[in-house]
Amino acid sequence: MARELEDFRPYLEDILSYTGGRRVMTAKEAMAYTGKSRHWLNNRGLNNQIGAVQLARLMATLNREGAR
Repeated sequence: MARELEDFRPYLEDILSYTGGRRVMTAKEAMAYTGKSRHWLNNRGLNNQIGAVQLARLMATLNREGAR
């Protein structure tokens, strides 16, 4: 079974506190949280309804690669 990335949990907790515990956010909310454009989100497979787990996994992966 695959292990979760080191920074996954802190990102997930931060995203959940940002959304007030909701596990799904809109692209507009994700853009505000990440500070990135809709184009950046779309290029990474994130469209209108974005899951907190999905975004946390992406952020942890990018942080590990140093391309945040």
